Amino acid sequence: MTRYLSGALALTLVTQLAGAQCIQVMERDFEVSTNEIGSAVVEWNAELENQCRKTLDADLKIHLLNKNEEPVYELLDKTTLGVAESQALKKEVYIPSRIVDEVDGFAIEIVERERQY
Repeated sequence: MTRYLSGALALTLVTQLAGAQCIQVMERDFEVSTNEIGSAVVEWNAELENQCRKTLDADLKIHLLNKNEEPVYELLDKTTLGVAESQALKKEVYIPSRIVDEVDGFAIEIVERERQY
């Protein structure tokens, strides 16, 4: 079973959750799939853009949401964006198969900090 989820479903949540002031989520999408042996995979991708004139480290929390837009699972990642840099991220992560039927959307929360050299 493969489920594709994208579009404006969690767009407002991305804006609300993003604590970032410089790094913006320009595009995002994800896919949840299972196989016959009971494992589940979420493949998420996002286009991030640093709109400030400083290099930033970013902690990313990817929230998998149910139909009520409540988090049911959380994925973590990190990245660094240079001055005015755009970056495409694409990750494939195993998740508990028991939550697959609950997942109906996703949001990205960004915590950014200026890179210290």
